[in-house]
Amino acid sequence: GLISIMLGSVLLEWNDLEGADHALNKGLEAAKLAPGLVEEIRWMGGLALARLKIAQGNFDGLSDLVDWITQSERWSKEQVETIRTHIYLLRSHREPQYLDYALRLIGERRLEPAKAEWDWEIWDKLIWARALIKQSRFALPAGRQPDLQSVLDFLDAQYRIVEEQGWVELMINILIVQALAFHAQSKEDQAHNRLERALTLAKPDGYIRIFIDEGPCMALLLYQAVQRGIMPEYAGKLLAAFEVTSKDK
Repeated sequence: GLISIMLGSVLLEWNDLEGADHALNKGLEAAKLAPGLVEEIRWMGGLALARLKIAQGNFDGLSDLVDWITQSERWSKEQVETIRTHIYLLRSHREPQYLDYALRLIGERRLEPAKAEWDWEIWDKLIWARALIKQSRFALPAGRQPDLQSVLDFLDAQYRIVEEQGWVELMINILIVQALAFHAQSKEDQAHNRLERALTLAKPDGYIRIFIDEGPCMALLLYQAVQRGIMPEYAGKLLAAFEVTSKDK
């Protein structure tokens, strides 16, 4: 079950949705038969399947799936809120009302860099950073730029930690969130500097959905990257994947 879930997660990242669907469902069915299902497997497989459903525009059973992912005494209230916020943010690209649901879950959390033994705590903080960036876009009158300096300070410090550990996927994630934060402030040069670094790290392993899951703002940044001559072949490939996703709506 774990092997199939890991395979499905890779296929999902490569945007092979059909292959990911088969592998993830096979893996989760096998995992559910095991006594004492390991919570990390529930989280990894269930969240990958939720991302897949949203990518497919298939919301049937999504709420039940999220309930199953979070159905554990091990998860704290804050962790459950993070998982739900992540799903709502992803879903909001197709159904805008879910952005409101995500923003309602934002509390007074402090974004401090984490030195975690596994990536849950860092992933958790990056979801809240994304939510704060989204919130900043809608909380201010038109024309005013949000103050995201505390978010950027956190991202800089967290990036240094994961870079030292050599955690490439988290490095890509942080660079993407930095690009979105700078873009929200209309600091396009800084945004494209971070995006280019993310693309450089992502290209060797063929990352796709890590960009697509960020929605329309990332599509705009990639379009601008092509215009600026920033890795136009790879950025163009990602844009093409965005266009296929849009046609599936």
